[in-house]
Amino acid sequence: MYCGPVLDEMLGVMARYQDRVTFVHVEIWKGLRGADHSPTVDAWGIETEPWLYTIDGAGIIKGRLDGAIGKQEITAQLDALVA
Repeated sequence: MYCGPVLDEMLGVMARYQDRVTFVHVEIWKGLRGADHSPTVDAWGIETEPWLYTIDGAGIIKGRLDGAIGKQEITAQLDALVA
């Protein structure tokens, strides 16, 4: 499972962007048993994890990453968003 390590990578770069980016973490499961998706995951039609969307102030998706991603990919997406 990738989600924990990817979240750790995100946490490692967040401080650099906190004055310009609002970070939102959406847990894919409702509970600890992993039986039911959270309402957000169902509403957005997300079928896998982890993922990172970068969305601008107008609500337009500017980037998306899926799967095992690291600091370099995350930083590139965030840099593009705040440019």
